[in-house]
Amino acid sequence: MSINAVQICPSKSTYTYDFSEPICGDVEVQCSGEVKCRQAKAALVGLLTCKAKSVQLVNLPLTLQKPDVLPKGLSRLPFRFVLQEDPMQSYEGCAVNITYEIVVELLSTSRFGTKTYKQRCEVW
Repeated sequence: MSINAVQICPSKSTYTYDFSEPICGDVEVQCSGEVKCRQAKAALVGLLTCKAKSVQLVNLPLTLQKPDVLPKGLSRLPFRFVLQEDPMQSYEGCAVNITYEIVVELLSTSRFGTKTYKQRCEVW
């Protein structure tokens, strides 16, 4: 059986958070049957990007689920990121961009091998 869909669902529909507010929500995983999940992780990543290079501002990794079996149907894996300091605000300019996104990665195993599912969601 396989994973049909992975969707990041932040608790706020606007995807906009105040600096002191935790970023939380669920990762929804739709499976066509039981799936062996080797790893489920998320990270809040912030990047300052200019034309020449990128500088990482924030990288908060989080384990969503220990190795286990995901049941048939919809599974919700909660996440919560709390920033320890106030980061720079999101910005899009001509030469510089500051972006923040939640990156989710699921590794499933079957008799056919390992498959990786990735999903990204921009916040702030």
